[in-house]
Amino acid sequence: MIGHVPTRVIVRSDEFQGLFEDALDHAVAVDGVPAPVIEPEYLVAMGMLSGRRSHDEPDVHHLVLIDDFDSPRAEAILREHLWLYAVRVYRDLVAEAVFLLERRADLERPLAELRAENPTTPEAMAWARRVLGLEKR
Repeated sequence: MIGHVPTRVIVRSDEFQGLFEDALDHAVAVDGVPAPVIEPEYLVAMGMLSGRRSHDEPDVHHLVLIDDFDSPRAEAILREHLWLYAVRVYRDLVAEAVFLLERRADLERPLAELRAENPTTPEAMAWARRVLGLEKR
């Protein structure tokens, strides 16, 4: 913790050390945060490198959908530090994030319409959300 802000310390001394050094060199100051913040394009590369796909993939999906996320810059960072294969994987992750976002909207709309037409118990709605994969984490 720095102040009241949760932080992570990562020490790298392998072939990917340069990625983490560049990420720190490009970190930005954010109002109210007492430490520099890693830019989302670097966070995507770091998340892809972590090897914890099931843990970090949802974070990557969220980051690539941020309005001002710079996809060409992310690809350049990946190409420089994680090589061309990572760029291909990244493009698949972006496509998957967009697909999941569209799918969620398509599934939630009929559920909302159904709810308006047929008020039901909270238990029944919880069951429907679980079956449709819309449970909130």
